[in-house]
This record gives sequence, C-alpha cells and structure tokens, in this order.
Amino acid sequence: MRWFLTYIFGVLALSGFSQNVYNKVRRNMCDERAVNELYTVDSCYNKAHYKDSALFYKSLINLKIGRCQSARRSARVLEKLYPDFKELHYLNGLILFYEEDYGKSVEAFNLAIKDDPANIKVYYNRSVALGLMDEYMAAIEDLNTCIRLNPDYALARYSRAYWHEFTGNYADAVKDYEDVIRLDPKN
Repeated sequence: MRWFLTYIFGVLALSGFSQNVYNKVRRNMCDERAVNELYTVDSCYNKAHYKDSALFYKSLINLKIGRCQSARRSARVLEKLYPDFKELHYLNGLILFYEEDYGKSVEAFNLAIKDDPANIKVYYNRSVALGLMDEYMAAIEDLNTCIRLNPDYALARYSRAYWHEFTGNYADAVKDYEDVIRLDPKN
C-alpha cells in the first residue's frame, strides 16, 4: 500500500513552470512519450537554450520514467553550473522522495520553502513525504498551507482528507472529500 501511495503522490508531484519551450515537455511527461522528450531537452541543453531549465526537466523526466540515478546526475550538474537555480532544492527533494529517503526529502523541501515560502508544490510534496513517514498532523498542516495559498486546490483537499482518515478524524475527511467533489465534480 505504501508503495502505491508513493507512486501516486510522486506522479502527482511532477509539475512545474518554465519558459515556453518547455510547455510541450511538461504536457508529455504524463504519458508514454516522456522518453522522447529527453531528446527535446537534450537538444535545448546542447544548443545552450535555457540550460538550467533543460537540466531541471531532464531530471524530472528521468524521475518519471524511473531513472533516479540519471535524475540525480542531471541535478548534480545543475547544482554545479547553477547553484542559485530557484527550483534546485525542490528537485533534490523530489529525487530523494523517489529514492524513498523521506527524511532527507523533507529536509530538501524545507530548504526550498525557505527560498520560496509561497511555492505550493513544495508544501504539497513535503506533506506527502511527511504522511509517508506517519507524521500525519504535520502533513495536514502543509496541506492547510496549500489551501490557504490556493483555496481551490482540490488535490490538496483530497490529500488532506486522506491523512485525516489516518488520524481517525473522519468528519473532517468527509468534509474535505465533499469540497473536492464541489471543486472538481469529475473527481
């Protein structure tokens, strides 16, 4: 069950924002064409077209297709060439998460939050890592922050409901599930 949760939350965690050249890459990371997008990213990197974003997305794509070692290598190059890259700690947190080192993942996400306290993706992913470490109340607090930052964030409400169930707080879980259906009727 924990592996399944790790997989589901990990897939949901892979989202990001970048220059226009990467919009197609981001869209295709969610399907079987992800491997082909590595060629696009490598081409951008080789042409020195936003090399920092190319390395970032190369790492994300490698995570998507289960190549943690390759993701780690790209992240190390990114860290060496662009140590101030805004999403570096977030990326390291995701890699550690996929390696199932949740404690270190949380530490990396903590650094990412210190760099960008309004980054909703980081709070969401840290909540997943905390929940998988059985720190449900801390996970719920991170999801509360996500919802404060974006009250219409249905995924955060869904995850919060899930962690509420683990704490035995079924009334709040039901309320969150109802809010998810209201916000996202197809869910």
